[in-house]
Amino acid sequence: MVALICGWVGAGFGGEDELARFANALVANPALETDFVFHTAGQGAVSLAAVHVAPRGFTGAPPEIRGCHGAVTAVADARIHNAHALRAELSPAARDSAARGDAALIAALYSEAGEAGLDRLRGEFAFALHDAASNRLICRRDQMGVRPLYSYETADGFAFASLARAFTGSGIVAGRRDWAGSMQFLARNTNPDGRTMIEGVSRMPPASQFTFASGQLKKRRYWALREPAPAGHPPDFEAWCDGLKERFGEAVARRLPRSGPVASEISAGLDAGGVSATAARLLPGEDQHLHAHVYAMAQDSDPELFIDESELAGEIARQSNRMSVTKIRHQGRDPGEVGQIEPDRTEGRYVHLEDDVCASASATGAEVVLCGWGGDECVTNKLRDTPAQMLKRGEISQLAEDLRATYSREGLGSAARRTASIATELAVPAAWRNRLADWRIGRGFFRSQAITMPGLKAKHFERVRWRDLSGSAAARMIAGLERIATSGRTDSLAATSARHGVQYSFPMLDIDLIEYMLTCPPGYLADAELKRKPFRQAMKGVLPDSVRLRGRKMMPIPEIIPDVARNKQQYLQRLHALERDPRLHEYVDFTRLRKMIENLPDYDETIAYFREQRARGVQARPDTLDGVPFRTIHALEQVQAWLAEK
Repeated sequence: MVALICGWVGAGFGGEDELARFANALVANPALETDFVFHTAGQGAVSLAAVHVAPRGFTGAPPEIRGCHGAVTAVADARIHNAHALRAELSPAARDSAARGDAALIAALYSEAGEAGLDRLRGEFAFALHDAASNRLICRRDQMGVRPLYSYETADGFAFASLARAFTGSGIVAGRRDWAGSMQFLARNTNPDGRTMIEGVSRMPPASQFTFASGQLKKRRYWALREPAPAGHPPDFEAWCDGLKERFGEAVARRLPRSGPVASEISAGLDAGGVSATAARLLPGEDQHLHAHVYAMAQDSDPELFIDESELAGEIARQSNRMSVTKIRHQGRDPGEVGQIEPDRTEGRYVHLEDDVCASASATGAEVVLCGWGGDECVTNKLRDTPAQMLKRGEISQLAEDLRATYSREGLGSAARRTASIATELAVPAAWRNRLADWRIGRGFFRSQAITMPGLKAKHFERVRWRDLSGSAAARMIAGLERIATSGRTDSLAATSARHGVQYSFPMLDIDLIEYMLTCPPGYLADAELKRKPFRQAMKGVLPDSVRLRGRKMMPIPEIIPDVARNKQQYLQRLHALERDPRLHEYVDFTRLRKMIENLPDYDETIAYFREQRARGVQARPDTLDGVPFRTIHALEQVQAWLAEK
């Protein structure tokens, strides 16, 4: 069940008919069952709307998405995880009101405790509330930005919506293209600054509050992660990992509905596997079932050549009779295709398989799709000290072991790049690091994954910032979490899932879990042979050892790499056709891009690589596939279409 909200403050946006069009524009699939609620005040000066979109197989009753208490009315897309504790703190009258749903709880909290009451909310939410007594409109987004909210500002008001498509679909915004936002998205598949592809429409930052009162719009951040106080004697490793396991279980349990089927994404990885295995154990209803979805190879793929990750996912599922696995297959899709998931071009993104996952989950009647995304930042070895810091402290043997393990695990190229990062951190002044970052995009030794469309000219998107490697391990983790919270990945998944009446939920982005991870002693993560040692220990008894102790990630859909090699000449022909368009030379370095495609491995070379990998029982992308230049072909074809529109 998806709850989507929209509204505005300011008489210039229209009345009830315009509000109804705005709300209807949130619904991408009219075949799904919907339920609308509206609120207007001050002769249309403040208007709020919300809509329920039910999954295809849903049979329950929808929860309340509008709540009122006293002079306060709220509409909310919310799952408040500490709702029970917050209701207990309210007065008896407010407690009765708050029992009607999360929107009513938000209204009651604000009515009794103001913004301080809202600060105590924990969960995944985006809401708007109107205080008729002060004629104030407040919009908030959850701390990690799981639930989306977009805004559009005018001289005397602003409008908001859960999905950007509602602004153009309703006619509130003309739909002119934001070229800077569009190019930034094509370059990195994200817009960290919050811009969209629609001129004037922005993504509200996580943990932000927009308040409109007395004719003025004020923006502030209401929450931020803080470094924990220095601990005394470090806790016992196994005891600390037991605490991690307990908090991880609580994070998953908070996201499980009390009844009905549940869906998840599962893989042979620690994060998605751990989430699914834990969810199956903690389902609160006796008749609940977990429908896990795994990305599997195409049915005509050669099992003697590739390792199918879905087989390891099946080992996880076989541990519980309350979990079944559905295979989502890559069927003839070009791996570089840029898909317009939304018809108004507000959500341009690559064609991923999440759309198929959400369609399958919707058919089961599940409201929630649990996802392990975010685990790399929350429970990874990135917390440990950087190599340069080891060197500064004279820990030569630990650094040497780290580089040796990197070499044995990932090859000479990775070890060389790690050595280069040490030299850069020690020798290059901070003022020059960002200039070096501009040069390193997709180039040789300093290959960066910060750009997904190599060959695009850097002047059309923001500079890749060199990561700050100074400070404590906790400070670096906080910086990493800030990056993923503002990346827009959760917004993209929300737009995809809304089309099917389901919502993604992310246990790895749980605030309590993250705050516990910040207390992890860096020494617990300094195991060079096996990364993420604490989380592997925490997953003992949860995941089979074949998954828990596997040292290297596998490609979930390996057959796309031979597909790329097989289509190499086709990519070069398409590039030649694009090169004849003089307008595109403004956006891409064709000489560089052609060289990158020519350097892609040939088909026979690729097959030989995977045979050697298969014999070793591993499966990773070949180092010779430097970047993803084939995606730039699709991006340029998209830019060409945009130029034709212009």
